[in-house]
Amino acid sequence: MSKLDDLKQIQKLDGGGVLESIASLDKQIRQAWEETQKLILPEEYKGCNNVVVCGMGGSTLGTHIIKTLFAEELDVPLEIVNDYKLPNFADDDTLCILSSYSGNTEEVMKVAEEAVEKQLKIVGICAGGELAEFLKSHNFPAYIFEPKFNVSGQPRLGLGYSIMGQLGILCRAGFLDIEEKDINEIIGVVKKIGQNCVPEIDTKNNPAKELAGEIHGKIAVAVGSEFLAGNLHVLANQINENSKNFAAYFLLPELNHHLLEGLGHPEACRQLHFLFINSRLYHERTGSRYHLTEEVVKKNNISYSEFVPTSRTKLLQSFEILSLGSFISFYLAILNGEDPSKIPWVNYLKNKLREA
Repeated sequence: MSKLDDLKQIQKLDGGGVLESIASLDKQIRQAWEETQKLILPEEYKGCNNVVVCGMGGSTLGTHIIKTLFAEELDVPLEIVNDYKLPNFADDDTLCILSSYSGNTEEVMKVAEEAVEKQLKIVGICAGGELAEFLKSHNFPAYIFEPKFNVSGQPRLGLGYSIMGQLGILCRAGFLDIEEKDINEIIGVVKKIGQNCVPEIDTKNNPAKELAGEIHGKIAVAVGSEFLAGNLHVLANQINENSKNFAAYFLLPELNHHLLEGLGHPEACRQLHFLFINSRLYHERTGSRYHLTEEVVKKNNISYSEFVPTSRTKLLQSFEILSLGSFISFYLAILNGEDPSKIPWVNYLKNKLREA
């Protein structure tokens, strides 16, 4: 029996309720969408020239997805600020979304002060903390949620709140147009992935277990393109944090212009495992590169897997990969003998920063 089919072992390692949070993505999406539809934004927020989303780690994973998934729909630039300072272009015509799951992220709180000084149009997303108090004290609009469907308490596992919360705000501000039927279809896709990837489904019939097994013992390199670029960022993040397994990502066609020549040395490159996310909705010329790139990887004696999303639209494929990737990272953690909820080195660094 595969280690991933041992339900008692999975339960033993999953002390933080990560699997339940992953399996509750559909409920997070529904809650966040319905709650943000009640959010009222001032009229002046609806004519901004650009959008900046300020947050760290799990609090902007959803933003990476939004930026690439809706690149053809957004009429204004959307920038992600993972730092202590705003970009110079940010001014009183900028919609500034402050995103901190805990509400206590120090980088976000520093940016918040600058955003007030520069008179940006501020709106926030959090579950409480300092950011909630800041938003209330300045009378800024905010989506302050109760994360009742993220029992793990980890921001990277509450992606339904961050991605749908930000999408809700962008819709309320007039930058995007998402309908109720879209939400229902998203939830349908997420539920389907969940049904196919639960621990009770054995490895040979479970795509997440199968892919986790192929990655196990290797350095994961995710490869994708275009509208799924943000998903690649999320997947690498989740493998790093949940699985305690080094992961990186590259995008086609750009990687064809440099990475292929880097596969020869050192010998440790043989420890790489490429995971190609090959959508049939990519540009025709981009799609034609996948087989050739896989061939080069194979000729360099490096292992690889390919996953082809089956959902009919870009929107649905993005959520298909989001859900699947979460399950992959969970099962890879089990194979590594790790509790996917624990982040000891992140906590170590944060504690040292507080002492300093």
